[in-house]
Amino acid sequence: MTSRITQYNRPYSFTDEQVRGPFAAMQHEHVFDDQPGGWTRMHDRFTVTAPFGALGHLALRLAVSPYLRRLLEQRAAHIKTRAEAGTPFTE
Repeated sequence: MTSRITQYNRPYSFTDEQVRGPFAAMQHEHVFDDQPGGWTRMHDRFTVTAPFGALGHLALRLAVSPYLRRLLEQRAAHIKTRAEAGTPFTE
C-alpha cells in the first residue's frame, strides 16, 4: 500500500490516505492530546472502504477490521515503549 500525508497540523494531528493499495479508500488520522502530568495521548481514527461490493464489505467486517485493530494496538504499544525509553525513531 502507498499512502500520502494529506493533512499536517503539528503538533496536534496528521492524516495519511491511501494512494494505491487494497482498499477502495483508506484514511488514517493521528490526533495528539496533551494530558495532565506532561504526557501525550495519541488517538488513531482509521477509516476504510472495502472494494468488491457486498463481498468486500463482508470480508472487511469479518477479517480485515479485527486484523487492523490488532495491528494499530500493537503499533501504538510499540511507539509508547520506544517513546518512554527515549529510543530514537530513525528506522
